[in-house]
Parts: sequence; structure tokens; C-alpha cells
Amino acid sequence: MGITRRDLITNGFLASLAYSIPKVTFANINQGGLDNFFVQILAPGGMDVTLSLDPLNHNIYGTDNEDIFLEYRWDQIVKYGDLILGPACQSLKPYMKNIATINGIVMRRDVGHDSLLAYMASGSGSGDLPYFAIEANHFLPTTTLGTLVNTSFRLGDRRPSLSQIRDHEHSTSSSVLNPESIDILKDIYEKTGSSLTKPNLDMLKFNSQKEGFYKKIEDITQLIEQESKEAPIIAAAFIQNVANSAIINLEDIQNLEFDFDTHSDHEGRHLEAQMGAWYYVSQIFDLFSKIPYRTGTLFDHTTFVVVSEFSRTPYLNAAKGKDHNVYTNSVLLAGGKINGARSFGGSKVIPRSKRKDGRAIHIGSPFDYSTGKSVNASGDGIELIFPENVAKTLAQLFKNESVYPGLNSIKQIPGLFK
Repeated sequence: MGITRRDLITNGFLASLAYSIPKVTFANINQGGLDNFFVQILAPGGMDVTLSLDPLNHNIYGTDNEDIFLEYRWDQIVKYGDLILGPACQSLKPYMKNIATINGIVMRRDVGHDSLLAYMASGSGSGDLPYFAIEANHFLPTTTLGTLVNTSFRLGDRRPSLSQIRDHEHSTSSSVLNPESIDILKDIYEKTGSSLTKPNLDMLKFNSQKEGFYKKIEDITQLIEQESKEAPIIAAAFIQNVANSAIINLEDIQNLEFDFDTHSDHEGRHLEAQMGAWYYVSQIFDLFSKIPYRTGTLFDHTTFVVVSEFSRTPYLNAAKGKDHNVYTNSVLLAGGKINGARSFGGSKVIPRSKRKDGRAIHIGSPFDYSTGKSVNASGDGIELIFPENVAKTLAQLFKNESVYPGLNSIKQIPGLFK
């Protein structure tokens, strides 16, 4: 089941009526609160992973630019441990010890941007499972706002608390609901007895503390220089324990030039778009790393997952662009719980000289789920990596067999989490 922008506006209004806000400062938030938060970042359009999460090298395959069009030399990539990132990810270099990638994810077939983005974000191509941030919300401790969002998404069979991020972008302490409004809402509930208004009525008792939330947003905004207010709002909601997860669609970020779907004029344009997107992500990491939380930082207690719907063909087409490639894809994971500086899964390029259609292909490699290694073999436990394997792997964060029960038989990638 999907949720529309109209639904989001409605849920956002209801959720914004009141907040459960403990009044704390950065100096005394090391105890209590949630232990783990989750941020899912969507990068729609089809990311050319050879520029970022899964860089390639002509020397390995004996190929040239007609097989794999690359805009960089191999000495321009970034290495840390077993993790290798392309030139678009230069801004992520300070966090590579807490970053892992999953490469060689196969999307089965091209059914369009929206459906495949939902497939990557939920592990289901049929729409029956929610985006993982929504699934995480279901298993994290209950909070007033639940999941903060700036986009439309699939709920599956979950019914979480939701709040639009943009509803808080221009909020100030003066926007606290007045007592007369509270009395009116209480009267409505008492006269109707509607179960739909009960959860919101329960939140009203915390309304007097709402001022602390907006003050916290103002304090956090001063920590880094960035035009977007999404990250400070999410960080404030997490440390105040009024939200436990968030979904950010980069396509909906104001002032972020964003176009990955480069079927023409790919050179330079796609790289620039990716660099801007990864810089935005690095700014979120910067902010979360500067906020003390419990025994570490907010970054240490948050898991970030960045997904796009597919990669792009390795070669340029007649219009000097790159088309959709559903035969490989990549995901970035970051945070304190990640076994960082590692890459899981892999991909390979079959050059045009070995293909009947005369076109090179970039495809995911078989993966041995018992050893956690990519292999060039077949046998028991050796399969491709699909989005459902990624989703079921993320479920390990919650140590609960009920997470994504529809994926019970799906193999998990070992060794991703500490």
C-alpha cells in the first residue's frame, strides 16, 4: 500500500499537534534515550556506481572506454581498508572506517524507476513490504513522531506515526499549541470517541515541552554550515527521542541540483550530480558526528542506508549517455554499528568481444553466503544478491525474527554489523 503527499500532509498535521520532548542539553544526553536510529536516503534516477560505490579498472578486464566509459584514472579512487570508492565520493573519505558497501545487487528486470526504487528500499518488488525505515519504526521503541519523511513511500501493512520534515523547517517556539486549542481537541475526542484521534490526544499532554524541540533545532543548526534544514531537524528529533527513523529523498531537497538519469550527455554531468549528492550525505554525517549522544555521538547510534533504483550501462550510447542497468546495483551503509572499511558482494564486466550482441555488460557476481565473499563458482549457498537479501540483512539490526517475516527464507549477508 502506498502513501501519497496528501496523506503525508494530513499525518504531518496530526503528528505536529504535540511532542514528547524531554528538556535536555548536549551536556546531559549521554544516558537514556534510544540506542539505535535509522535513516534511509533515496537517490533516484539510477546512479552510475562506477563513479562512486563500485569503481572499475580497465586493467583488470583488459577493456577500453568502449566497454567501460570511465572519467577517472585508477589513482583517483579512494581506498581505506578493503573499501574502494570512486571520485564522486571524495567527501565521504573521513567516514570510510564506518562505511560499507554492498555491490553486485541484481534487480531482475527493468520495470521503471518508481517500482525499482521501492524494490531497493523495501526488498519487495510487489509493494507488499514497507520501506525499511518504516519497518524499523515498527520495531524501535514508540516515539511521538515515529518516522520523519520528505517523500512518498510504501507502508506495506505497517501503520506508523509520521511527520513531514518540512513542517518543522520554519517552526519556532512561538508555534506551541495554545491551551484553548488543546481544550477544543479534547472536546472533539470526548464527543466522538474516535479511535483515530486518540493517539494524537495522548500526545497533547507533552505540548508544553514542544518549545524545547524547536530550540534544539536552532542549537543544532549552528553546528555546521548547510542550507538544508533536514539534518538538524532529524538530529534534534532523535536526541529528543520524539522520532526514531527518517526517509530522505534527495530529489526533493531544495537547492540540490539532482539528475542521475543521464541517457545523454553523461560525461561530467552525472559526476557533478553525484558529487553534490554525496556531499549532502557527508554533511549529514558531519552533523551527527558532532552531537554527543549517550557514550558516543549521534552518528555512532544511527544506521544510514543510501539506495538508488539501478546502476547504468558501462558504455556510452549513441547520445553519449548511459542507459538503465538492472544487472548490478550498489548500496552504501554507514554508522557506528557498521563493520566499516569493507565491501560486500562484487560485480564484473564482460567485454563486448565476448558478447554476441557486441555490447559490454556490467553484472553482479555470485556470492557465497556462508563465507561472505564474491566467487566465480556455483554450488550450495552460492547465489546472486538481490534487494530482498539486503533488506533481510538490515533486519539483523533488531535481532527479531518478526522483522520482514515475508522474507523468512531469504539469506542474509554475514559480517555487515558489529
